[in-house]
Amino acid sequence: MLTSNFNIIPPVIAHRGASAYAPENTMPAFLKAKQLGAKWLEFDVQLTKDNELVIFHDDELDRTSNGSGYLWEHTLAELKALDVGRWYTKDFAGTKILTLSEVLSFLQKENMAANIEIKAREGDEKFMAEKVVPLIQNFFNQNPFPFLVSSFNPTALSAIRKLTLDFPLGTLMDQWHPEWQMICESLNCISVNVNHEILTRERCQEIIRTNRRLLAYTVNEVDRAHELFSWGVHAVFSDCPDKILLV
Repeated sequence: MLTSNFNIIPPVIAHRGASAYAPENTMPAFLKAKQLGAKWLEFDVQLTKDNELVIFHDDELDRTSNGSGYLWEHTLAELKALDVGRWYTKDFAGTKILTLSEVLSFLQKENMAANIEIKAREGDEKFMAEKVVPLIQNFFNQNPFPFLVSSFNPTALSAIRKLTLDFPLGTLMDQWHPEWQMICESLNCISVNVNHEILTRERCQEIIRTNRRLLAYTVNEVDRAHELFSWGVHAVFSDCPDKILLV
């Protein structure tokens, strides 16, 4: 079963790739993460106007591209014409937005794994799940690789769970939600991915006692990583995975 990934999530996951060194969610960031020794990537998946799956974090294009407006207002062809690297430095000018298929191919080629974050708009959850699940299954069936599918959106996770019992799922928390365990139980989540700023030793133990993986984001300071690991956190997401890999 795909849920066998539960025990092999490494202690450091490259957040949007090695995004301290290259533009986030791009091939240069993913290649840099590989170079620095990261085994797992984290990246964000969104749906385009013409229902294609692309890798991009923000709802709007302005911060990390030379485009503007909401991503979902644009077709894949329009998004592929954008530059998503020059905003970082001119050295990355010409970098293109990636599709989920392109990144899954990269994972297989490089023998890497991933936390795939689903960023579904309200009302699109079921349709997006119907696109994401068979695509991942197809790649997995060709050449199995570890992965975790996560989201802040319980409706998106529920839509995925209705399509497959096997996908390992993780729920995301930016603010502490007392009902997190109920959500995890209803969706059979194997992980809880939490903003490290809201974690305490007691909250860590509360999650760990449920026999789920506890993942913390986004941790770029070595001292904080030490503290979180001492509290039992299983893995951290980091923009600079090389620094945390030394912990």
